Formats: sequence, structure tokens, C-alpha cells
Amino acid sequence: MVRVGKYHFLFHPDQVEEVLETHADRFERVASERRVSGRLVDDALFASEGERHAGQREVMEPVMYRHAPEALAGVVAQLGGWMRDSLSEGQTMDLFQWTESTTTTEMVQLLFGLEPADPGGRRMAGLIREAIYAMDHIFLGFSRIPDHVGPLMSRFRRARAELDRAIAAVISERREAGSGDGDILGMLAGSGLSEVEIRNELVTLFRGHQAVSTGLTWTFYQLASLPEVESRMHAEIDAVTGGGERLPGPEDLDRLDYTRRTFQESLRLMPPAWVLARLCVQDHTVGQYVVPKGAQVLLTEWVTHRDERWWADPSRFDPDRFTPEIESKRPRYAYFPQGGGPKMCMGKHLVVPVEAPLLLAAVAGRWRMRLAPGFEMELAPKATLKPKHGIRVVVERRA
Repeated sequence: MVRVGKYHFLFHPDQVEEVLETHADRFERVASERRVSGRLVDDALFASEGERHAGQREVMEPVMYRHAPEALAGVVAQLGGWMRDSLSEGQTMDLFQWTESTTTTEMVQLLFGLEPADPGGRRMAGLIREAIYAMDHIFLGFSRIPDHVGPLMSRFRRARAELDRAIAAVISERREAGSGDGDILGMLAGSGLSEVEIRNELVTLFRGHQAVSTGLTWTFYQLASLPEVESRMHAEIDAVTGGGERLPGPEDLDRLDYTRRTFQESLRLMPPAWVLARLCVQDHTVGQYVVPKGAQVLLTEWVTHRDERWWADPSRFDPDRFTPEIESKRPRYAYFPQGGGPKMCMGKHLVVPVEAPLLLAAVAGRWRMRLAPGFEMELAPKATLKPKHGIRVVVERRA
């Protein structure tokens, strides 16, 4: 543990496990983070604590941990084809902007069942992007300055109001038509949640899903400079899809093992949620130290994921770190890109085992990304770890 002022940095996997799981009741999300998130999602999962949070997870976990991964895998596969077909030979683009745009469209279908090419789907994607952009650019609320202060607050209020009306209309239409299980809205329609609660959880899932676009960005960025890893992943995809022309489907997931591990290794070196903050609400002993009530605790994936005690040659990109044999030799919380415990990411069982391999395989079956001449990447470690000026790439068709 390292203490800097009121902040206590915890790096050891055992300490991380205590905060996130074993003694999670002693550590809450910091109030400022909950306040900022609450502007968009009220008291949904991402902004709630205590009994309220536990009750919400009781509703959401069966949907997101058990039902959604299997039910939505086919939709994810189709959307992978849509991502693949959106590219062209020789195209120069911002890789991060492309992944963010295409996965936003993907989530609109997964969440609401709205087709990406339809006006309703495009409008919903635009409204969500606008609301999140406006929220991210208003005053962050880390002091006692009222929320209404700031030139962008009126823009955010308008964006949220438009988004609320659009989501309410979709929920009302779906409830009149009867619930289905082809998207998450259909899965929640019969859960007993109110329309407002469904709206809040859907937007929460969307906001959390932004880590998918960031994770895909960093994976393609790594592959652009790692020909041996890229070739091995391409060989696996070709073996599964007959040369890359057939879209991979849910039935192929078990055979896309190296592709999944490549994404996992990317999350190790470039974790989208690179630091987690918690407020200690009860004195907690860590070894010979006491973290006092009211202190802020920071868990840094960026540091723990690079600790030589758990990762041999930690700066080297090696997907084989995630074979079952090697994984079993590491402490459980030496790797926690999606958090853990009762506040673990709701998409944990959808993103890594289903979405990432299907989307990567669909795109990489036909295309490879090459960094544009002269491009130099800079990090922007804010709420999520993003490229400061995007990532300029040239799209090449695979031979």
C-alpha cells in the first residue's frame, strides 16, 4: 500500500480482493462519481449503493450473466458482419472513432432491438451519444458548486429530455406488443421494473459498454505492430471460417480461443477502466496499515497488471498468459479489468467470451489495420483510458 495525502493506493491482488469482494461493504463508490453518473442514470446500478444496489443486481444478474450471452450471440455475430462491411480497401480513418461509432450502433440493437440501418436506430444512437457527450463535458461536480452552474448544463438537460422521451416511447411500444428475448429491453420488460427503472438500467448498460469500443481499439492498435500475434490470430480465424469469408457465429466461440485471449491480453496492458476509486466507510486494516473511515482508496489495474510478481516480462504482449494452465497459477485479482465482487461489470459474461471474439473475428477475417505513416499515439487517462488524438490507421484487405 502507498499513501499520498488522503489517497491510499492498493496494488497487491489480495488487497484488491478485500476491497472489491471480501469486505466490499466497507468500500463504496466515491460520492462525486455517483453524483456525476446519477445525472444521466439517476439511482441505477452504476450510481447506487447498499440495499438499493443489491436489489437491482438481483434483477439484472440473471439477465446479464445467464440469459443475455446465449440469447444475443447471434445478433452480435450479425453486427460483426455489419462492422466488417463498413470498411473499404485503403481507407484511412480514426480507429477509435470507428469502433466507438460501430459499437454504439451495435448496442442500440442489443439493448432496444432497433435495427442499425433504420431511422429509429440511427436516431437513438445519436441521442445517446449526445447525452453522454454533454454530460462528460459539463462541470464534473467534485465540489459543492450546484449542478445548474456551467454553460453546458442546459445542453445536457435538453439532450437527456430528448433521450428520455425516445426511450419511453420504445418501452411503451414493446410492452404493448409483448416482451421478447431478442434484446435486453425484452428481457427486462417482464422483470417487474418500472419504465423509469428499465430506462435507467438500459442507459447504464450502454455507458458501461463504452469499454468495449475502447478495448477493441487497443486490440487492433496492438495487432498493427505485432505481426506474429496477428498472424496466429488470423490463422485461427481462417481455420474456423474457411478463409475468413464466412462470418463466425455463436457455434464457433469455443474455437476462437486465441482470438479471445488476444482481447484479454489487450485489456491487461491497456485496461479501459485503468483505476477504480472507492470510499472507505469503515476503518479497514491492510497488513500493518489502517485505512481510516473517510479515506479514498485507489485500485490501479495499470500497475497491478504490470507487476512482475504475477506477470513474467510484463511489458510483452502475450495472449498465452490466459491459457487455463497459466491463469491457475496467478492470484485471482492480479487481473481485474472489469472489476469484481458485488459491483463487477454487468457485461462480464457477454463482452469477453462472446462479443470480443465474434467482432474481432468478423473484422480480422477480411481486414488488417496498419498505423498511418507518421502517427504517434498519446494516452488520455481520464475516466477511461483512451487515445488522446485518436489512432490513425490505414485499412488493408488481407490477401
